[in-house]
Parts: sequence; structure tokens; C-alpha cells
Amino acid sequence: MDQVTSATTSKHEVDISTSVPPCHLYGDGDVYGIGVRTGIYIQCFAALSAKISRRYDDLKSLRLGFNAIGASVVIAMYTNIDEGSFIYLETYILFNLIFGLPAESEKEKRALVSGKDLETETTEGGKNDQPKGFREYYQRVYDSIPASSRDYINIGWFLLLELFALGTQLWVYFFGINRGHNPACKAKIFLFANINIYSNSWVILSKIGSVLSVILTAVLLLAGIILLVLGAIFSEYSVDERREADSTEKTAAPSTKEKDKKNQSPAEETPQQRLD
Repeated sequence: MDQVTSATTSKHEVDISTSVPPCHLYGDGDVYGIGVRTGIYIQCFAALSAKISRRYDDLKSLRLGFNAIGASVVIAMYTNIDEGSFIYLETYILFNLIFGLPAESEKEKRALVSGKDLETETTEGGKNDQPKGFREYYQRVYDSIPASSRDYINIGWFLLLELFALGTQLWVYFFGINRGHNPACKAKIFLFANINIYSNSWVILSKIGSVLSVILTAVLLLAGIILLVLGAIFSEYSVDERREADSTEKTAAPSTKEKDKKNQSPAEETPQQRLD
């Protein structure tokens, strides 16, 4: 018969059912329950399919969905910390679900500015018509970015979401590591080998990593803000370009009758046209 023990935290009890061995931990379904996992797996499969078939517009919608699910999971984790039902092992499950899987669809990289763009920038910058030159330059920069990576705003929010999760690491490894821990059970993760996350060596290594994560948090904050600003700039630029293109087509394109009249030779003119 299974033995059931409980580890009491500040406000809640975390039930741990052991089958001697191994231990089975019943965590918070709002953080990594079957519904959350299934939704993320389906979106990851859809993202890979969209990337393979080059349906880049669909990737934007999928990123928005990832951000929504990730935000809800992070909020649930923060709620657990506040209510005292947080378990240290949840951080590994959380990061793999809402950060590791979505990041797999962001591997395509390319230089933003090529040598030709720099040459054009130098040439156009010396002309009097600088606004036009800069618009052309920004267009070339925009075109040089892979279409799957142009969704600056959603990617920026994704980085800021990672920032909020990383911001808890210092607290987790220095203050929350023993919450919900049952000494009779060993919680293991796989990192090239089975590792007990409560072993002294792993705890020390994790504490060092949590201190370094403060630097990464600052980098993510800066990168997220830059991407949000770029998204706003390029969105406004694209709207202005479309408006300018539409107005140019309406004013510059001659009608078919005007083209035929202009190309008609004098010999082909009718008496009525000569009178006109």
C-alpha cells in the first residue's frame, strides 16, 4: 500500500505520495497541468509547421498565444509563492514549458545590415533628399531581416516575460528552495545524467547561477525594450509607406484612354479629334 506523507508550508499543504521508491509529487495544475501542457505542445507543433511552410504571418498569432499562456503560468507561479504552496521543482518544469519550447522556433538568424546597405547609406546620406534616402535605407534593413523574425513587439513581450520568471531565481535558490521539500524523497532532473536538485553541490551551483541571472535579467530588460521600440518604429514606417504608395498610384498612374490618346499618331487622328 502506498504511503502518504505531507510537507506543511506557511498556508497550504503539499501532498506527496510515495510508492517506496519513487516519490510522486502532486503539484499545481494551473502551472503545468495537462491542459497547460497540451495547449503549449499543440502551439509548438503549429509553430514548426508554419515555419516549415513559410507562413510567417501565422507565427505572429502563435507568438501572441505563447505570450498569453506564458503570462498566465507565470502569474500562477507568483501566486503560489505568495500563498506558500510553491515547490522548487516547479521552476524546471515552468522554464522548459513556456520558454524552452517557444524559443525553438526562433533559430533563424541573418545579419541586419549588409555591405551593400552600408554603401547605399553613405551614398544616399550625401544627397540633399535625405528623408527619401533614409526611407530607402530602412526599407533595405527591414527586407534584410527574415520575415519570421519581424514580429518585434511579440518577441519583445516574450523576452520581458522571461525577465519576470528569471527575476524569481535569486529568491528561489536562497529562500524558497526548501518549501514543500520532503527529505524522504529525492527530486531528480536529467542534465546529461540524473541529478538530485536538493544535493549540496547542485544547490551551490544553482545559487551561483541565480546570481548571474541578475545580469541576464538586465540584458533581457534592455533587449525587450529595444524590440518594442523597433516594433513601434517599423509599424509606423510600414503604415506611412503604404499610404504613400497608395497616394502615388492614384495621382501618377494615367488612365488607359489618356495613354492611347498620347500614343496616337497625327495620321490616325479623326476629324473630331483635330477639332478638339
